[in-house]
Amino acid sequence: MKRWGVLFMLSLAFLALPFTITNVVVKGLETIPLSSILERIDYSGDLTEKDVEEIAKMIFDMGYFASVKPELIPGKGGYTLLITVKENPKVRDWKIAIHGEKLLDIRDLEKLVTIEKGKALNVKRVQESLENIKKAYEEAGYIFVEVTGNMKGDTFEIMVEEYALWDVFINGETAGIDISQIVKEANLNLLKDFYSASPLVRFFTMSKKKFYPKVSDINRFIQTLRLNAFFSEETTVNFKKVTINDVKEKTIVLIVNVVQRKVIDKKRSFDYIEVVGNSLLSRDEILRASKIKPGVVLKNHEILAAMNRIMDEYKRRGYPFVWVEASVEKDRLIFKVYEKYISKIEIKGLKTTKPYIVKNLLRVYEGNPLKSEDVAETFSYLNNTRYFSKVDIRPLFTPDSTDVNLIVDLEESDKHYFIVGGVAWAPPDGEWWEGLAGNVDFSAVNVWGYGQRFSFKLDLGIKKKTVSFDYEIPSPFALPFDFGFSVSYEKISATDTSMATNTLTLGVDFTTLPIKGNIFKFGASFDDVLNLENGKTLTVLGGYAYDKRDSKYVPRNGFNLGIDVWKAGIFQLNAKDYVKIEGYAGFYTQILDSLSLNMKVFGGKVFLKRGEENIELWGPRSLRGYDYLEGKSAFLISNNLNWFVKEEPVIVVLGLFLDHGGISNDEDMLSNVKTSFGPKILMSLPILGNIEFGYAYKLMEREWSPYFVLGQEF
Repeated sequence: MKRWGVLFMLSLAFLALPFTITNVVVKGLETIPLSSILERIDYSGDLTEKDVEEIAKMIFDMGYFASVKPELIPGKGGYTLLITVKENPKVRDWKIAIHGEKLLDIRDLEKLVTIEKGKALNVKRVQESLENIKKAYEEAGYIFVEVTGNMKGDTFEIMVEEYALWDVFINGETAGIDISQIVKEANLNLLKDFYSASPLVRFFTMSKKKFYPKVSDINRFIQTLRLNAFFSEETTVNFKKVTINDVKEKTIVLIVNVVQRKVIDKKRSFDYIEVVGNSLLSRDEILRASKIKPGVVLKNHEILAAMNRIMDEYKRRGYPFVWVEASVEKDRLIFKVYEKYISKIEIKGLKTTKPYIVKNLLRVYEGNPLKSEDVAETFSYLNNTRYFSKVDIRPLFTPDSTDVNLIVDLEESDKHYFIVGGVAWAPPDGEWWEGLAGNVDFSAVNVWGYGQRFSFKLDLGIKKKTVSFDYEIPSPFALPFDFGFSVSYEKISATDTSMATNTLTLGVDFTTLPIKGNIFKFGASFDDVLNLENGKTLTVLGGYAYDKRDSKYVPRNGFNLGIDVWKAGIFQLNAKDYVKIEGYAGFYTQILDSLSLNMKVFGGKVFLKRGEENIELWGPRSLRGYDYLEGKSAFLISNNLNWFVKEEPVIVVLGLFLDHGGISNDEDMLSNVKTSFGPKILMSLPILGNIEFGYAYKLMEREWSPYFVLGQEF
């Protein structure tokens, strides 16, 4: 930006003795009030020439003036101090211009600007504003941003230039190095890949914002270099601004100046190849992975490549961060392996949540080898509790050591109250509200830090309406299971073949903590149909679930499955007597960066001896576009193609769906199969959970129908 010069013009007679100022006059003011200057000046008592200089400097330091000229004018009883100022240009307005992808919301940046409109430009406020904006980018993790400013007419323009990463180059000792593979391993996004991709791939999978690197991206790349055998400690990383033809973005390139590790100075062969320090993989497995043999002439970079192949084999087996060193003893080449074992686990960030709640969710243990699967599973369990707004698991280690200090850094959520549930609507034959079916769940989670959940739920089905209260607490008294209690009141409307019922239900259940993704559930419930003399039923429940999804809300990868079995009519409490079985499975795969495909399957069957019980298709488990469905048997196959168009702070997904399913009351299920397909919009909100709406084409009826669903994936 333009620098405003300082001009001190002191027309003062050399005064050997102190003097007195009786009055102060300021000339040249246009936009700055005189009072704002006078309130800063203290001219009482005897003054010297130095004091006058300090007064002039203090006025200049206000930041509004291009020059300040003090002058002493003799008068009766003392001197008049005449200060002539020249104001900086007047600022009618200011604005922020961002050259880039607007990585930060411009409205948030505008709040950081302290420049005053209608006054002379204040260079101190300019500097403060520029520093505030720069700091905001740095706090968001962006370091390749330039913030400057300048007057354009009577408007001060703040220019923010965001730099994208175009490419990575290597200089120096590059033999044997595939830099593209290293970039891929570090998950570093390059803008050149955006411009080389087809328009269709760009549209569905690439957001330009991801090509603007954060500190974490650069640190991850440097960490990848550190864990690659080719790069010694003398290797350096620099950045350079570049201009690319026909590319409008501001760009930089990353330059790696390579100094390779030295195992041998010149090529040679070895009679023996030995492996030490290994336990997780055998010597033969390691040597096969290295792809080198005794007697073969090797260059230095070929030994380094063999070290990398050994580490890659460990990584492929699920053991990350293993380090390999190579040394030479006479005719022997020795590979020393540093396998990583968890020496200590530190849980940080807990304020309210009790430590044992977190420890019961960990799938990493001190003394065990560090495994990628265990870390990912731990992250998934912690992230899906809704106790924490942020979960970060960081291994701290040095390459040439076997010890890993695992940091589990948690940020407790300040959201303890939620409204979630499931709602479905399809055009009914009667009034519009007759097509509504769903539930609303008002819940409080982890309020006192014990992981407890209180829930008040209202289910409004077409024929059945339920109000219930549930209480769940994980690992009470640090026991290895979760405990749940529920009480509910259910009202079922009369039909042509059945009477209306009012039922009170009490239930308890016990759910085991996840064991390698496996969860078991056991429970019992007591039902009393209040308007029947013999309306009491005792039901027991057994269930199993396996969940390896990366999220319970909008998964991209993984799979889950489960089965629940109910047996009603235990002992003499058998107003209802049935066996009900429900099972589900989901398969999720990310086919492109922002594109995911999934298939979910549900099925159920009731073996009824006495009373009434059905399998329901509604809410999140509905055949989209159709009304509430129930029967003694049911199945649903739901296929979804999801395009993630936004991920923070709200997940927004556009997609297509294809549903196929049906219900049956002991007749041939295939005679009552229904199919629907169409477009959808899915949003995952912090308080409400998942909201999905779309337009379904009902194939059998050959008509379109809108639908609305509230609730999380089954």
